[in-house]
Amino acid sequence: MALPISIDLIVNTAEIVGGVAVIASLLFVARQMHENNKSARESNYIQVMQHNKDMGRLIGSDVKMANLYRRGCDGFVELNADERWQFGSLMMAMFCDFNQQHTLYNQQRLDQQFWNAIEHNMNFYLDRRGVRDWWRSQPFQFDLSFVEYVDAYLEAHNYHEKDQAALEPELASKD
Repeated sequence: MALPISIDLIVNTAEIVGGVAVIASLLFVARQMHENNKSARESNYIQVMQHNKDMGRLIGSDVKMANLYRRGCDGFVELNADERWQFGSLMMAMFCDFNQQHTLYNQQRLDQQFWNAIEHNMNFYLDRRGVRDWWRSQPFQFDLSFVEYVDAYLEAHNYHEKDQAALEPELASKD
């Protein structure tokens, strides 16, 4: 003998089952998004490390390149025109990576710990007079927020005045 089931009971049960299914699918989508975000971060990390290794191999495997790199970091303006172009190309590659990482960090797509390491490395270069001279003279356009970030770092460390003061004795000795 069949028990009488009301239409309301069937509808209510269907709504509950449907609600549970929607919640389950949302949880699945959230999990997938989390995994995709994690994969993107890992891929980004690997890409940055590969660029760093490639740059290290390029500079470290050639004595002339290592010499140019060291001299460029010490004083960009002292390099001849071809050397400035070559050193500038190295810096452009490096700062394009820094620009990209800065953008990803601002979009909250980069871990804080990883950004701290990138920022430390970027500051290492910005603390080199030749790199600062390149930065001030380079004709390329970076993202505005990155330019403001770098300029704020240089200003906070009073590098403009320090670099100007260092130039005065050099200019006086050439007279």
